[in-house]
Amino acid sequence: MPFDRTIGGVHVVNAGSVGLPFGRTGADWLLIDKDLEFRHTDYNTAEAAERIRQSHYPQAEDFATNNVLQAPSEAEAMQMLAWLERQQAESQVGL
Repeated sequence: MPFDRTIGGVHVVNAGSVGLPFGRTGADWLLIDKDLEFRHTDYNTAEAAERIRQSHYPQAEDFATNNVLQAPSEAEAMQMLAWLERQQAESQVGL
C-alpha cells in the first residue's frame, strides 16, 4: 500500500508492491529523485501469468490467477494485512 507519512519526526515512504498489487493489476513503484513520485506501470498480465505458470513456483497457478490476472480489492488487502498482524502478535505472545 503506497504511502508517504511523517511519524514521530521520521519520514516514512512505501512504494507499494510491484508483485502483490491490490485494487488494480500492474506494478506500483516509487521514483526517488529531488521529489518522490508514485508511479504505476501496466504490463501484459496474460503473458506474465503464463510465464509464472511455467515456472517451478509451488503456488504458480494461484499466484497467477489471484495476483497477476486480477488483483484483490483494497478491502480484501486490508483483511489480509489485519490477519497477518494478528498472526505476528500471537507468535510474539510466548516470547
